[in-house]
Amino acid sequence: MRTSRAWRDYQEEAANFFRELGLEAETDARVEGVRTAHDVDVLVTFNHAGLRLKWLVECKHWKRRVNKLHVLGLREIVSDVGADRGILLAEKGFQRGASEAAAKSNVSLTSLAGLRQTASDALNQQRLNAFPLRLAEAHISYWSISKTDRIDLGIRHDAGDVGFHGGILLTVAQDVLLSALAGKFPPYGNFAYALGADQISNLEEALNWMESRLSELEKKLGTPEAGAAAARRRGD
Repeated sequence: MRTSRAWRDYQEEAANFFRELGLEAETDARVEGVRTAHDVDVLVTFNHAGLRLKWLVECKHWKRRVNKLHVLGLREIVSDVGADRGILLAEKGFQRGASEAAAKSNVSLTSLAGLRQTASDALNQQRLNAFPLRLAEAHISYWSISKTDRIDLGIRHDAGDVGFHGGILLTVAQDVLLSALAGKFPPYGNFAYALGADQISNLEEALNWMESRLSELEKKLGTPEAGAAAARRRGD
């Protein structure tokens, strides 16, 4: 069902995945239970909300789908050890009985590829959640500076000229953000065609576009000269 070298590589790849998330991961771990000790492919531990959590990960690098018995076995080990979760990894999938055995339990059935996708989705969502505030702060900073000063500072070009224009960037960024929140691509809006935004076809591209464009504007707005211009307009 597995070759030793291929399985070892798969086991280490799984452990490295959890380590990249900032968790502790030990391969070939021996864990003491209430009734007996158990050998676990990967033991994952981490602190959360003041608690020390423990996950038991079993790696099935097989050429066929995993059956119900292996799920039931992991459930028993999780219970005996008092672990918070059991994770059974298998790239070839699971038989129907295995999925039924895992339902309504603290054992998750997935694959390493599935975990990576889940982690990527969670990271992208975290990135997306940060953009509304960043866009709002850039909007306020930009419009707190007079038009004359914005032109002098290179934050926008003058009428009839060509170049960087923070106002257009903010409008397009809003279109991109709203499209990203709705999961609809390419972005919609009066200026969605500008600055290459009409080429965005998925969330990852939208996040990268916003990061690049907003960072450029934030850098211009974060200079001492821009701060002084905003203070002058406020009358400070």
